[in-house]
Amino acid sequence: FYTHVHPDDIPMMQRIYEESIRLGSPHEFHFRLIQPNGSVRWISSRATPVREFDGRVIKFVGISMENTAQKLVEQSLREERARCRAVLELGAGCMALLDAELRCESANEALAAWLGSPKAALEGEALLQRFTDGGARLRRSARAKSPSPFETALQDSRGEALPAQVRMTAGRRDDGGLAWVVIAIQPL
Repeated sequence: FYTHVHPDDIPMMQRIYEESIRLGSPHEFHFRLIQPNGSVRWISSRATPVREFDGRVIKFVGISMENTAQKLVEQSLREERARCRAVLELGAGCMALLDAELRCESANEALAAWLGSPKAALEGEALLQRFTDGGARLRRSARAKSPSPFETALQDSRGEALPAQVRMTAGRRDDGGLAWVVIAIQPL
């Protein structure tokens, strides 16, 4: 069996399997199988130990499922996020990527420098809280079918209000709901 498993996955599988036997606990892992033609298939495997009356694990009952399509979608999403972050960093102006709840997923160095904060300090709800109106205009604009630029102010790390113009583009889900927002902030 292991001759078909991707070599990078074997130590992880052996470690989890041995721990499951030692502790008598269920296990789950994902691994790659190399097909005869060289292609790779992802497998998801789950198993629960079956014990003898004396407590010894005598076998495992479980299921393994091929989930290559799911793994390829996950990889594509990771690559897309990396591309978005790269675009944000290359932008000369202040930019941020927000999720559907307008939480900051990523801000570029230009925005962090303008606000006098590390990028990590702007993630989550923190960027929205920097808007002097608490992000009310940003929320209204994000709900609009075609968002219009607006003027506002953001607080820097010292609490000083910095006037700015905000432009945005928003992605929508199939049901019309907000999926993501990219904002570009131009200091005034």
